[in-house]
Amino acid sequence: KIIFFFLQPNMDVTIAVPSKNKLNSFFAKMVSKYCQNPTYIDNILVKMSTDEVYDYVKQEDSAFRQFYGNLYPQKIKILKAYFRKMTDGYFQFHKVHDMEMRKLIEHTIKLSDEFYGKYVDAITDKNVLIIDDSLTLGQTIKESCKIIAEAYTPKSISVLTLFSPLYCEGGNELKK
Repeated sequence: KIIFFFLQPNMDVTIAVPSKNKLNSFFAKMVSKYCQNPTYIDNILVKMSTDEVYDYVKQEDSAFRQFYGNLYPQKIKILKAYFRKMTDGYFQFHKVHDMEMRKLIEHTIKLSDEFYGKYVDAITDKNVLIIDDSLTLGQTIKESCKIIAEAYTPKSISVLTLFSPLYCEGGNELKK
């Protein structure tokens, strides 16, 4: 808490990245309260469905299709198998065990159609703090920042995360 206040004391709004894990919203609410942020938002960003993510991945210009080239048909079958494990219909990075594949999936969250316009005044030209409970490769945070920056033009965007995996030299995740 002390370190965070020292680094970013003037946040105007806290935005929670969507997560099935209740820890994310708990953590975001706690930070917002301690930082005395007047606005806390947990419904402006929403997870995309597996069908929506699949639609992006299969586009001709997607990073996934471009990277795999001739291997695309085999890789898309593997990706579909991961999607079948996402039983609630929403995309979940942690269910994709192939780290290379994770890096190539570009769109997994979007602005809520229901709440998009509600927060224009709260975010535009304000200092925004985006909170995610965990950071693996950073795609969700990167995408969240991009979406908020393009839709609302905040004064600044800062990111805070609670957990991050440990990596050894070469980029391989350390195992317990």
